[in-house]
Amino acid sequence: MKKIYNICLITCGLLLLTACGDSFLDHTPDERIELKAETLTDVQCINMINASYPGANYGWIGELSSDNMIDNNAPHMPTSTNAEQKETHLNLNSMDRFDDELFEFEPCVSAKYQDTPFFIWEDEYSSIAMTNVIIDLINEHEQLVGKENLSTIKKAVRSEAKILRAYCHYILVNVFSQAYKDDNASKNDIGIPYVTEVETTVRVSYDRSNVADVYAKIAKDLEEGLAELNDTHMEKPKWHFNIAAANAFAARFYLSYHKYDKVIKHANNVLGDGPVNVANKLLNYEPFSDFAYARDFANYFQSPDNNNNLMLISSLSYNFYHAIGYRYAMNGEAARAVFFHPTPTSGTLIIHPAAVASYQFASYSSEDADYGYYSFKIYYVFEYSDKVSGTGQAHQIRREFTNSLLLLERAEAKILTGDYDGAVSDMADYEASRLSIGNSLKKAYDVEDTPLTKAMILDWYDPVKHGINNVSLSMRQKHENTLDNSTEGWGNAKHMGIVIPDAAIPYMNCLNDMRRYETMWEGLRFFDLKRWGIKYAHIVGPQSKKIELDWDDARRAVEAPLEARTAGMASSRTQLSTEAPISGNARVIMPEPSTFKMK
Repeated sequence: MKKIYNICLITCGLLLLTACGDSFLDHTPDERIELKAETLTDVQCINMINASYPGANYGWIGELSSDNMIDNNAPHMPTSTNAEQKETHLNLNSMDRFDDELFEFEPCVSAKYQDTPFFIWEDEYSSIAMTNVIIDLINEHEQLVGKENLSTIKKAVRSEAKILRAYCHYILVNVFSQAYKDDNASKNDIGIPYVTEVETTVRVSYDRSNVADVYAKIAKDLEEGLAELNDTHMEKPKWHFNIAAANAFAARFYLSYHKYDKVIKHANNVLGDGPVNVANKLLNYEPFSDFAYARDFANYFQSPDNNNNLMLISSLSYNFYHAIGYRYAMNGEAARAVFFHPTPTSGTLIIHPAAVASYQFASYSSEDADYGYYSFKIYYVFEYSDKVSGTGQAHQIRREFTNSLLLLERAEAKILTGDYDGAVSDMADYEASRLSIGNSLKKAYDVEDTPLTKAMILDWYDPVKHGINNVSLSMRQKHENTLDNSTEGWGNAKHMGIVIPDAAIPYMNCLNDMRRYETMWEGLRFFDLKRWGIKYAHIVGPQSKKIELDWDDARRAVEAPLEARTAGMASSRTQLSTEAPISGNARVIMPEPSTFKMK
């Protein structure tokens, strides 16, 4: 785990060593160095920012906390509507006890390793601590040399550090707090500590503040970072907040912040303001037809050479393992909603051909995927620490920002500003990308190059004709993700500060369908459910215990780690009031200190 010593403690330790007068003790015992603002170099700044990116992966927490997963032990229908529509249930163990806790929206207290809330909390704050040191050092160096003499690289690294700090807080607030509503309502929702200072004492207390305050601080860091960002010094820009990735993050953040004009502005900075060139910017599915092994598919999905990928993050995660033959899986009705259903352009197929071509419906079972499905885009590399005992760590590359998802984020912003034609154009470009599966697969699946049109969207995603809440329709007649404006559908969006007029609902349904497919296994569906206020439920066990979350359910925020709460941190499920804000004595549990090591 990448962590950092407090610079003050490093300096004190070095002074103690040199005071002994022994020539052997006059040298540091390893490769650590004392970072001084006076002698700070561009190379040191680059090495520090390279070591600052988080390695945690919120994908499994997000999927398990969303409606993308079911409990295989609860009665459920088969995934395919071609199969006999008969409920079944299994008798499987979960991979880990914390899976049971998260699926039932309980505090996770049984584990602290990869894919747990503790791991996310600790690693994101570790990354934040490192960015604070970078920013502090460069600021101090600037005071010494003068603003006009600060190198372009130091300015760029400081900008990248601010954007990274904003990103880490964005992940934390979206996991451990409620979604942003508006500045007034979100003052009543507990936030997360926004840490901007280098720690100089062992015990520091932080205020969790509120969601509105956290979002304002993210916006400040993001805007300051974008102002001086330069990526010419980046040796491997796809692993950093390069200019395109930073704009993609800004678009995603402002979509959550309900500032739709800014979403469109930042998306245009990456995609251009006209139709998107599918072949050059979006995911091209044609190469998948040449692949035979899981690693081949994963390499293409995760490659920095793939034009669709704007930024990649190397994470430690067992995401891939959790749902292969275990209790919780993308199966049954959930899998139908994610990708196992027809669409306007997929003809008579009950599964989108893009999912078939890219092996995003791989199965552990050969009998109608009894245990559920998984995707090769989240395939892993296992690093053995001991090959004899078979122990080690699983590494998974997250495609954190892509042109394809950015295009859908821009489409949503256009819908919510009333530009329906512009949104249709973006969603048509996205669908053209999904249909780029190659002529051989098109012939095999009898798929034509049918452009997505406005008329198709208005008909196919009409909540009266095909709505999921229409009890008179069979499962074959319904289209998953096609919601109406009731409180069982989009009706709660108004509580979240989002205005969706009746005319916008078919377009939002199309967008919902596409986003659910595009983000599967990445955890972002959880964020969508929160920010849209969509009601959903988990069905648990053979007795079908129903746990339903309405738009204002406190359990939509993942509980803060037990260690933080034991030390005085307020619960994520605390409701604030503007009259009685939370005390500032709640302490953040920060990571154990470590070192920067320069080669």
